Amino acid sequence: MDDLLELYYIKISETNPSAVELSPGRLKRIETCKSERGKRELKAAGVLLNNVLRENGRLELIGTDPATDSAGRPYYPDSGFDFNLSHSGDFAVCAYTETGRVGVDIEYIDSKRASLKFAKRFFSRDEYDYLSKFDPSGKDLAAEFFKIWTAKEAFLKGLGDGLTGAVDDFTVALGDPADDPEKPRIIQNRTEKNVSLRICTFADEYILSTVLLH
Repeated sequence: MDDLLELYYIKISETNPSAVELSPGRLKRIETCKSERGKRELKAAGVLLNNVLRENGRLELIGTDPATDSAGRPYYPDSGFDFNLSHSGDFAVCAYTETGRVGVDIEYIDSKRASLKFAKRFFSRDEYDYLSKFDPSGKDLAAEFFKIWTAKEAFLKGLGDGLTGAVDDFTVALGDPADDPEKPRIIQNRTEKNVSLRICTFADEYILSTVLLH
């Protein structure tokens, strides 16, 4: 990951939420959540966030609720750092930085969800053309699809838009894997955005992306 960004993770199935203090707002969300899986994910995210705060010496914030901006993005006012959470499958992840804003997304590589039909509808034309090079029934398409998907979501989460933003308004440029892969970039209006984008395979079955906005 970027030198200015730290990444933390936790396995949801191995989380013991009773061992830490969860914030009042998170406890309320857990109480009102109707699915057991959703409850586990909320608990794990709370445990992970507390771990990150503890690791970075922010002990006074443990067990407190972050504020939210007008788009619902959580943050700690006047703290001098930014963070972002994501979860998929059995993992919750948190990106932390004291420089700029950060977005993170993790997704399980599910070949059933990685379709060219979806890409044609929601991705940019350049992204669709790139994915069209791959066998629709092969594993490579699924991996490349989720590289683009996670990078898009991480970028929008860093901006504060989440996936309410226009996902086809910008392009995640991965380069041709048959050649020396280019450093992944985000292109908007034919201009490369001033962000640090990192994409990696995580625990063999996931794709994870982080975006640091300078």
